[in-house]
Amino acid sequence: MGEAQVIPMRRPFRTTVVQPLRVAENTGNRPVLCLCQDGSRYWCKNFSEDWPDIPVNEIVSVEVGKTVGAPVLDWAIVDAPSSLAGVRVGDTGRLGRRPMFGSKELQFAEHRTSVSSIRKDGNAQRFPLLVALWCLCNAEDIQMLYGLAEEEQVWSLDHGYWFGSWENSRLLSMPSELAGRTQLPTIGRGTDPAAWDEAAERVGSLSREDLTYIPGMIPTEWNVDASEVEDMITYVVARVPYTLEVLEGHARRARTEG
Repeated sequence: MGEAQVIPMRRPFRTTVVQPLRVAENTGNRPVLCLCQDGSRYWCKNFSEDWPDIPVNEIVSVEVGKTVGAPVLDWAIVDAPSSLAGVRVGDTGRLGRRPMFGSKELQFAEHRTSVSSIRKDGNAQRFPLLVALWCLCNAEDIQMLYGLAEEEQVWSLDHGYWFGSWENSRLLSMPSELAGRTQLPTIGRGTDPAAWDEAAERVGSLSREDLTYIPGMIPTEWNVDASEVEDMITYVVARVPYTLEVLEGHARRARTEG
């Protein structure tokens, strides 16, 4: 018999800051928009000993979203060169001395916290996948970007306070507890019943094996215990039945409204 095939560990895409541009002044984490060596611009969040959960939550949430097909933005680990590490940006921003989490900028977009434009540019199919992601990761402080250049196509944004991390250390509450039942925004009329079924099919086929690569996406410089990320993966998979229940309820309602 031949030797067993060794599957290489997946690692995050990394890039380096060329120029910090501006800080998002009116947000809690004060991300800094940076032009990077790959030619893209990323909103960069620091890894902080005071709030270590935030960038880890971002990575795990986005990767879960990609696995189930939810509309999440590309991301990178962004390094500041020694000449820029720790540099202040605007009145409240600062580049990190450790690698930062960078969410790729969606230009010409509008930030919202409510569900709208359901009938525009595929959103009737995108919102069921967003609901799946929100429930799997117990999303809090739900935020969305609507791409104005794409007729208000919706994307998920800002996952730092998910997994029960809203102003606390991460708390992996299950749906049997009130804190584990995701507070979803109101989903209005116009979603596609078949899209709810498709989202449920994707969630129903989600397994732990689909997510085992995620610990390797966390930068070693953050010194995050791999078991912490493993616990988050276990939590996501354990929420599959609850998420299916939510999706099936929305599917029934969409058929009735249709």
